[in-house]
Amino acid sequence: MSNIDITLLTSKRTSLSVDGLASNVVYQQGGYRVVAGENNATTIGVHFPPIYLGQAADVYMRNAKGEYASHDFGTLESINQEFTLPASMTFAGNTILVFHAVTGEGDSQIKTVWERVVIPIAATGEDYQAVAMASPDILAQAIAVTAAAENGDLDGKSVFVRFADNASGTGMTATWGSTMKYMGVYTGQAASTNPADYTWTLFCGQAVIEDDSSVTSIDYTLVDNVDKTFQASGITAIKIRVPATIAHGFYAGVNVVCGSSTPTFEIVNGSSKPTKVVIRGMLADSYTPRANTVNNMLIYCDGYAVYFYINEVAK
Repeated sequence: MSNIDITLLTSKRTSLSVDGLASNVVYQQGGYRVVAGENNATTIGVHFPPIYLGQAADVYMRNAKGEYASHDFGTLESINQEFTLPASMTFAGNTILVFHAVTGEGDSQIKTVWERVVIPIAATGEDYQAVAMASPDILAQAIAVTAAAENGDLDGKSVFVRFADNASGTGMTATWGSTMKYMGVYTGQAASTNPADYTWTLFCGQAVIEDDSSVTSIDYTLVDNVDKTFQASGITAIKIRVPATIAHGFYAGVNVVCGSSTPTFEIVNGSSKPTKVVIRGMLADSYTPRANTVNNMLIYCDGYAVYFYINEVAK
């Protein structure tokens, strides 16, 4: 039996269990957590929907250092597959898995990208339940402080954690909010009120959901791991900008509520990678939103191109 069992659903979401314990990861913040952590002895079982039998499938992986690896399942002779994490993907922090599969051939080929799965990787047996979402430098600091406490070297000092919307720690609080992408750590006899005293880091794998009900002429630059919804009445223009820094594993979502008038639509690609627009599973040269619809856009970069998967739903 696999340590991690992942079921890929036709809704592009995932269902998984860890060592026999089911865990729902449908838009759950950061996936799931483990205490002891996974490593390259971890076996991962993957179950594809039956529609992909006889078709090609693979998984892309990104570790906490930004390094990539992939595993090619080839042509699926069985919907049940199994693989182990490569050694490079067991760097302490979070490893992100993104599964792909295709159906059809030639111009009828449809590529499916499932909701990513986040696996916290532990280099030791430390309890990472509180810090598994943090980047490697914060994990290392937590380990060092734990060791110092066990050796009696802290001299009464404690570890204080704060959360903020930005890397400067402006407006930091002791409790996490849905817009807060940064964690700060400070060691001392008492908590500091100065954000500069804290070491700030961006959460690994932290998905953020933002709403905007005021903008009617949208000019939005995509942000990795951010799902943005625009729902003002009377939206007249939609301009989506692809940042020059976009890289393999980039994932973002944009949702737009269109009113009775058809808004204009434009993609400004600031990167060197080509843009691929996929509407209802088919490649398209251009796209014009329809009136009285909700437009769902999933934007993903596979290292070669930037894909805009667009779906329209009637209001």
